[in-house]
Formats: sequence, structure tokens, C-alpha cells
Amino acid sequence: MKKYVAFSFALLLCACSTDALFPNTDRNIITTPASQKVTLPSKTGTVVGDRVISYKNELNAIRSDMNKLTSEFSKLKESSQKSAQKYHEIVAEMETKLSLGTTPSNPQMVALYNNAQNALQDADVNTQNLNNVVAEVSALGASSAVLAQNIKSTYAVPGALDEDHANLRILENGTEQTAVALKNLLSEVNKDVLSQKTSTDNARAQLLRLNDAVARGNFNFAGPSVVPASSAVSAPLSQRTFSEPKPVNSELIDIDFSNENVDYLSNLESAIHNALSFNPNAKFLVKGVNPKGKKLSSDDAKKYAADVFADMISLGVSPEKINLSASQDNLLTTPHVLVYIK
Repeated sequence: MKKYVAFSFALLLCACSTDALFPNTDRNIITTPASQKVTLPSKTGTVVGDRVISYKNELNAIRSDMNKLTSEFSKLKESSQKSAQKYHEIVAEMETKLSLGTTPSNPQMVALYNNAQNALQDADVNTQNLNNVVAEVSALGASSAVLAQNIKSTYAVPGALDEDHANLRILENGTEQTAVALKNLLSEVNKDVLSQKTSTDNARAQLLRLNDAVARGNFNFAGPSVVPASSAVSAPLSQRTFSEPKPVNSELIDIDFSNENVDYLSNLESAIHNALSFNPNAKFLVKGVNPKGKKLSSDDAKKYAADVFADMISLGVSPEKINLSASQDNLLTTPHVLVYIK
């Protein structure tokens, strides 16, 4: 019986000794968010301790650079959004005016076209700056990987205190956090670069189409260009008139503009979505209808029809697939805009 007691006691001593020699310090590791500086609880003065201080400074330098790149990325995203908003506002104005018709190579339209090109150039600069951020984040990732390897190899250096290894574990954990943060940042920047490239490529194709339309003064692509928009000269005033529509298949929506604040966008969006779901190549007719006592040439039909036209473009309908017309209905007392699918 004494042998078993003695053996059990020896096992207990062995377990205690193992815990004392190799304590599980993971439960006590001090961590900090990847965006903050790493601090260490002690400075030992050993050779390993000196390396620990060097590693800590290197890690904090990587984190500092990462924070700067994160801030720069945020500013570039904001700048890109402003450039995109400016571009789309200019293009929407151009498409609305061209849908109604204007003079060939109208100087005002040429000025808008040039402004759109400038906005697109700003977007190109932002994309290049984003590519620079990608390169710098990638370089930081490589530095972080080298640092992690150096930290791991230092565990084998003799002459270290328990505090040195505890500090190495803090740095190892901090380096892993930083590597994850850098990987996430790189993914976000790359995603934004791809999105920017797609948008600018689409915008260039759009500007080519608009250049041709500005030269003609409308979206009628029959016949040759009159004069390149980039070298426009003054031309006599010529407005495209509204006419009765050709026969259409069905009416999508009837908007009663009894006042200027009619909330019709959600109904319009639903109607357009349903039409395009059924036929992705569908074409539309936007018809402004004046009430009794209003002339066909009155501004009401043009204004409301142009507003609906612009809204349809914002909903994703290509302007080439939208025709405008106007008519008069003696039974109406308020202006209406009817949208048909051809």
C-alpha cells in the first residue's frame, strides 16, 4: 500500500514540477488591437531582452505605417466617391439635354463633356494612388512575415529569462494580429481598385457615345457625326420637337403631376424592374401629356418627362432605349407623364 501512495505522490510532484518549469502563460498574454502600439511589461537587460526591444520597435513601426495607409485609403475612397458623384451628375445633365435635343456641338454641351472628362481623369489618379497603397501594404506584409519568423527563432537563443519568453509571446501574438489586419486591408484596397477600374472602363465607353451624341445634338445615331465635340463651333439654334408616339405595346405607369413633389420613384422603379426582368432588351417611351388649355409646346410636358427620363437613367436604363414625346389630352386637368414599354 505504501508503494502505491509513494508512487502517486511522485506523480503529483512530477506534474507540479512540469507546470513550474513550463508554465502555461498563454492565459496571461497581453494583447493590443492591431492599430495600437505594443507595450511590454518588463525590460530584462539580457541578450534576448535586447532583441525583444528591437522587435517591439519594428512591430510598432509596421503598425504605424499600416495606420497611415489605412487613413490614406479612407481618404482616397472618399475622393473617389466625390469624383464619381460629380461625373454622374454631369452625365445625367448631358443625357437629359441630349434626349430633348439641342444644337450640334453646342458649346455648353462641350463644356459639360470636358468637365466629365476631367472628373474621369481625377478617378484615374485615385486609382493609381490606390495601386500605390496596394504596393505599400504588400511590402508591410512581407516585413511582418520576416519579423514573425525572427521572433519564433529567438525562443531558441540561450540565456533568456522567463520574462523574455513572455515578452516574445506578446510580440508573436501582436505580429499575428498585424498580419491579419494587413491582409484584410490589402483585400479591401484590391477590391476597390477592381471596382474603380470597372467603373472607369464603363465611363470611357459612355463618354465615347456621348461625344458622338454631342456632335449631333441628340441620341439619334443615324448618319455621320456633324463635327467632333472636342472642336465644336457655334451653330444655329435647333431644338428637337416633341411628337406623337408610335404605337406601343403597353403602359407601365401613369404619373399625375398635380404638384411638383409627387413621390413616384418607388412605383417607377418597380415598373422598370418588372419590365426588364421580363425583357432585358426592352425599350421605353416617356410621354408627357399636357392638360386642357395647355399648348403642346408648353414647358410642363418637357419638364416632367425629362425628370422621369433622368430617373429612369439613374435606375439603370440606357438612354438609347428611351424615347420622349408629348401630347395633349382635353380630359386631363393636371400634367401627366406616361411610361410605355415597346
